[in-house]
Amino acid sequence: MVKTLMMAIPLSVMGMRKRVIVVSSQIDVIGFSLLPKNELVIIFDQQAVSV
Repeated sequence: MVKTLMMAIPLSVMGMRKRVIVVSSQIDVIGFSLLPKNELVIIFDQQAVSV
């Protein structure tokens, strides 16, 4: 759970300011971080999908 969330954080730090939603196979939604941009970065089984 923590590892998946930690993997989502660098995506927002590396210049991609987006809304981060962390989704795992065990838990539907672990958490999300609201960032200035109105875009989504969805973490599905440690794979990032930009919407």
